[in-house]
Amino acid sequence: LRFPASPSLSAPSLLLSLLVLRVWFGGVWRGSKASCEGMRWSAVSMKGGIGFTTVLAIVTLVYVVSGASETGGHATSRNTQSTQSAHNSVTTGGDKPSLHGRYEYLWMPPYDPQPAHMDLTINGKAGTLYSVNADASSGYLRRMLIRQRLDQDTDAWLAAFKAFYALSDVEPGEDEYSSEGYYHKHCLADDDFFRMYADPMCTYLWMRRIRSSRVVRAEDIVPVIPDEELADHPGFKKSANGGIRCRHANGDRSYWKPCHGNGASSETYYSEIIYFFIDRFLGLYRTPPAVLKFFSSDELRDLAADSSNEYYDPDWPWMVDSINSHCGDDTGTEGALVGWTNFPIEELEHEIKTDHIYRSRDTNPEEFSRWMNVTEHTNHVELVKALDTAAFYIHESMCGYTGKWGHNIFISYRADHQQFGPICNIDNDRCQWSHSVPSMRKSDILDMAQGFRRSCRFPENVALRILHLAPDPQDVAKRTLGSVVREAAGIYRDHKYTSLLHSSEAEAIDANIGVFASLIRDCIAEHGEDYVMVREPWYQTYNTFQLNVPIVGAI
Repeated sequence: LRFPASPSLSAPSLLLSLLVLRVWFGGVWRGSKASCEGMRWSAVSMKGGIGFTTVLAIVTLVYVVSGASETGGHATSRNTQSTQSAHNSVTTGGDKPSLHGRYEYLWMPPYDPQPAHMDLTINGKAGTLYSVNADASSGYLRRMLIRQRLDQDTDAWLAAFKAFYALSDVEPGEDEYSSEGYYHKHCLADDDFFRMYADPMCTYLWMRRIRSSRVVRAEDIVPVIPDEELADHPGFKKSANGGIRCRHANGDRSYWKPCHGNGASSETYYSEIIYFFIDRFLGLYRTPPAVLKFFSSDELRDLAADSSNEYYDPDWPWMVDSINSHCGDDTGTEGALVGWTNFPIEELEHEIKTDHIYRSRDTNPEEFSRWMNVTEHTNHVELVKALDTAAFYIHESMCGYTGKWGHNIFISYRADHQQFGPICNIDNDRCQWSHSVPSMRKSDILDMAQGFRRSCRFPENVALRILHLAPDPQDVAKRTLGSVVREAAGIYRDHKYTSLLHSSEAEAIDANIGVFASLIRDCIAEHGEDYVMVREPWYQTYNTFQLNVPIVGAI
């Protein structure tokens, strides 16, 4: 039997299947003679074994079920036929996919053909967001559920960050039979590119592991070389700003970035830590954790002097001295340890960046808006590219560094399946909040804003968080992105210098988020929420981060 490629679960087919089943069972509805027993199926006429009606029933059911799965439904399989075919189209052999051409995400679940919605359970009560033709009362419930869910999400991340610092000197359990070791193992084993980033417990354990586990060896060391010293060190990168690729005792890897504008450039490890917080609060989930880490002078020199290290370079001793002399002092140097991504990443060469992200300045706002005008039913490749583009520009605006396109863009991939993942936002030491993006008045930002205003399409879960954490002139006491990021940065009571984020910088963050909040509000006023909010096909929710009593006491 050969069924249509994409059958649909229609009312006639459903009725047909029920009719055939009824004939097959030969049953009748009859009321029970005993009181209150209700109705029951009475199967009669089951004689004769498997006959024509049996075969017909099975065939009909197979057709209906296949129709439901082909059109999406709420299927659980991550790999659809369309995903596999697109995967094959970009496979070029070797260890990673070609960076050219179109691609699909392996972790993309099948589409739900129904209108976009989000199922929530708040305090034991269930509710659904974005229902069709909602009346005023359900609209109120929807807004209430949104606020409660997003408040929970923000509180979960704050709890995770505070718990991390309270136990940052205690290594998590390594044994897979311990709760921490078991959970971390499953975080790493999950084939979802976002799991390590979107699950607060995964991120919490990741932060603790790289901060608490001893660095046993360096795998690379970069010195600090200001421009005026470059002539003394031929062959080295201009404005080298220091860094150490680290291997920890637990096997984890990380990259340590020293200097906070006092090295060879204005790049600062403060920005790595602050932007990591922004990424989590906005639900972008594309940035590995960055944690504060102080290395004493003796620790740095011991790492540099380990000649038994297979990566050893005889230049390392003077390199760590350059780090201490420019970015630290006699006691040592503070910096940010950035977690090593759990999936491999590749920097996109400049000429193929537009294969993965639309660039607003390469065209006019009208064409850019057409590219971005997608729905959850749009061709998957075009949908993901548009949502990645939105995420990129939100990242660039919230980072406060509008030159990211010309600097570097990385994409994650799965080597064994030769499959692309999302854009990975690393190397954020150029982010700045001394002044806001709106004050820059740059043409590419203005072009981007015009394009988004015309298309009026935004990734749903990020847009909800933008609206939730954007400042409101009518509610000066409202919790904003700048305030929660400043609260998160305040966990580091052992910070060696001034505050990681000043109040004026928090105000710049709020001004930056206001750019997209204004666009989203205007679009909703014109088109409605269901039109503006495009659900990300990869989005998943995880259990709220829970703190036990001893940790609460430690905080």
